[in-house]
Amino acid sequence: MKTGTTVRVVQPVIEGVVKNRRINPADELELLVEWAEDGQPVERWFAADQLQPVAEAA
Repeated sequence: MKTGTTVRVVQPVIEGVVKNRRINPADELELLVEWAEDGQPVERWFAADQLQPVAEAA
């Protein structure tokens, strides 16, 4: 891509469950999130500021 090209961030919406928490070496909170892809469990660490809670259905 050339400098000056207009771009868009392509990022899927992932909805999962927080399985663990940790503080990284930069003293920032990270959360381990688990979700399913094609029926298989997937886990990934995310910075806490990348996530937001999902409203529970009443």
